[in-house]
Amino acid sequence: FRRVLFRSFFDHQGHLVVRDRDALAQTVEALRRGAILAIKGVGGFQLCVDARSDAAVLELRRRKQRKSKPFAVMYPAIAAAKDVCFISEQEEKILSAVERPIVLVKLKAQRLSKYLAPGLSWLGVMLPAMPLHYILLQDLGFPIVVTSANISDHPIISDEKLAFSHLHGIADYFLTYDRDIRWPIDDSVVRVVCDRKLMLRRARGYSPGYFKVSNLKAGILGSGGYLKNSISYSVSNCLFLGPHIGDLVTPESRDRHALQIKKMTNNQVASITYAKDLHPDFIHADRLQSGSIQRGVQHHVAHIVSCLVDNDIVPPVLGVAWDGAGFGDDGNLWGGEFIKISSNSWRRVAHMRGFLLPGGAQAAKEPCRAALGLLYAIYGESLFLNLDLIPLGAFSALEKTNLLQMLQRNVQIYHTTSMGRIFDAFSAILGICQRVTYEGQAAAMLESVACKAYAPRPYVCALVKSLDDILVIDWEPVVRKVLIDLENGHDLAEIAAGIHIAFAQAIVAVAGEFHERRIALSGGCFQNAYLTQAVVKSLKLAGFSPFWHERIPPNDGGLAVGQAVWASWITQ
Repeated sequence: FRRVLFRSFFDHQGHLVVRDRDALAQTVEALRRGAILAIKGVGGFQLCVDARSDAAVLELRRRKQRKSKPFAVMYPAIAAAKDVCFISEQEEKILSAVERPIVLVKLKAQRLSKYLAPGLSWLGVMLPAMPLHYILLQDLGFPIVVTSANISDHPIISDEKLAFSHLHGIADYFLTYDRDIRWPIDDSVVRVVCDRKLMLRRARGYSPGYFKVSNLKAGILGSGGYLKNSISYSVSNCLFLGPHIGDLVTPESRDRHALQIKKMTNNQVASITYAKDLHPDFIHADRLQSGSIQRGVQHHVAHIVSCLVDNDIVPPVLGVAWDGAGFGDDGNLWGGEFIKISSNSWRRVAHMRGFLLPGGAQAAKEPCRAALGLLYAIYGESLFLNLDLIPLGAFSALEKTNLLQMLQRNVQIYHTTSMGRIFDAFSAILGICQRVTYEGQAAAMLESVACKAYAPRPYVCALVKSLDDILVIDWEPVVRKVLIDLENGHDLAEIAAGIHIAFAQAIVAVAGEFHERRIALSGGCFQNAYLTQAVVKSLKLAGFSPFWHERIPPNDGGLAVGQAVWASWITQ
């Protein structure tokens, strides 16, 4: 068993130290000393450290420039993981399945480093995915951090030469084996929501995904989004969803995207129908289309259609698409949308009340900016005179002057209906998170606080009609009541829980205005287990039939599915 692979142990410069049996012994000893190891896994190299050591985890964060994004932990067996986490029967089944994904489970005891998942009430847990993992963990006797070995925003590294050249400043040592990785792939990530598996990142073990879709034209490629990218391709009533590629922010990740397209389409790039996002900045693969047909698909329509495919249902349906941002047909950033979908057309029937984001894209990294936009819509310029507001304290006097001028002059401003930014704003208003270091951090921390509540505070959104007869969910009553409760010293967890419940009830209120009992829930906000469970429960109690994701990620990792299917439907 121990001789299946010929292992090699290298120092940080890529110089061979020992081979085979001694290589494993050296790896175990290095991890026990607190060293950072780059270990060749199933789909690429993984960075590993002692998950119990604050010093080791902090050093990994420093070297990898990963300030607070959570790390996953690998345990040798379920029993050991249960000492630290609450693991349900369903979660145990998923963890033990042959796919071996990372599963997000609730923490119950702080016996590991407190720096693994700062500000969160859950932890990503996984079991060994290959014999090398089993042997290593049996010899170690303690859990280890396992995270993709890559430079920030770059694809996972699978080649030894690239590992030595790119990771020498991060890893102290390397453990490799003598088989090539033919196709790099990250670990999959899942979460149990509403008593069923929710795919957050579809990759190793689950890719390529295969979905039957009636009346689906062949030769359509869904290019995915700019973040959490994956691609899809249709072949005669069957749709294949490729593995998670990642954010297309570097040339290396865009090259991986292009290579994935060529591989999935058997290099028939020029003859395909290319379905893509409407955002004008999403030009990552346009160079590949010479001669191909291009179809633009609205971001939130693609989200909702991906949910339909996931649940094997067809239109008509009322879709709820809540996420961080998607380009709307009015030129603004949408993200809190209610869209009625028919077989080949869609109509926006409701949305969240819009507000301004000072600094534009910077607001996605600074929830305090989203909070200012939300509060400015209510209080106007007098907002900047209220020094007791927590988000204002995140800015210097000069910054506040500049932000006020932006809002007054409508310069460097985005107008948005984004539910993701609304959750960010509340996270900042409650003093939970003012600036983020990874996507979704503020909302995840808000959810973690809400999970600690015994009972939610009673908040209610208002429903109003816009000038163009579209229903608008007004969050102003919630903001005002939250500020009063903060001033009166009410429990922060109960306030956070009340915010989630208020928006869940808003979905029910909007659904009651339309003659459609089937409600499809999609978009990155529905990665939030507390929100999704509240929405599903509320809709069922009101007599609706809610549908949510399971096999296809609700975030942008599922966009490619909706793009390809919608492009097929509108051309028939």
